Amino acid sequence: ERRIRVHTMCLPVVTTLSDVYLGADVQAITGLLANMAVDRSVSATLSDARDALVNAVIDSLSAYRSSVLSIQQPGLMAPSSLRLFPLYVLALLKQSVIVLNGQMSDCLQKAFQTGTNARLDERIFSMCQVKNQPLVYLMLMTHPSLYRVDNLTDEGALNINDRTIPQPPILQLSVEKLSREGAYLMDAGSVSCVVVVILRSIPIYIDLMFFLRTQNV
Repeated sequence: ERRIRVHTMCLPVVTTLSDVYLGADVQAITGLLANMAVDRSVSATLSDARDALVNAVIDSLSAYRSSVLSIQQPGLMAPSSLRLFPLYVLALLKQSVIVLNGQMSDCLQKAFQTGTNARLDERIFSMCQVKNQPLVYLMLMTHPSLYRVDNLTDEGALNINDRTIPQPPILQLSVEKLSREGAYLMDAGSVSCVVVVILRSIPIYIDLMFFLRTQNV
């Protein structure tokens, strides 16, 4: 018996290559490449998977520079939709480390990390997270969201069940955004959620948040 399966799809059509780049979804591309890199590390080697991630960035930006740009300019040229592409791939390749209680604590982002610090079971767990998590959690694990939580206001807050829930803005994930008097929440998705408290944070705020009596350091 012969069976035929028919798929009907409606896809947008563009006339120029620049429109393809402008419509690129950088998070979807990063998630797809991360899944493909996991498969490559299983069928080949981890080094091949890392090289494939780097080559994907190089090839896409090189094609944009040679095929779309009419005037060649020095420096890294990328469309607005792919400006974060190198950052996301670099985040996949690097291990995210935080300082907690004076010790170094890993954030379970070891799928493509090389070296002896990555244990096999931790690497396999991280790869399973890459393969099975929804894209929104995968991106948070790759590039966490940083919030400042010691100066919450009602601006942009949500009212749910007669309760006001503050919505702090997302900060750039950079040490330049950290203040010596602040407390921050780093959301890494379903893997971990880290609270970073600077030593000079307001003692009253620390008491209210952690129910601890603070001491001068």
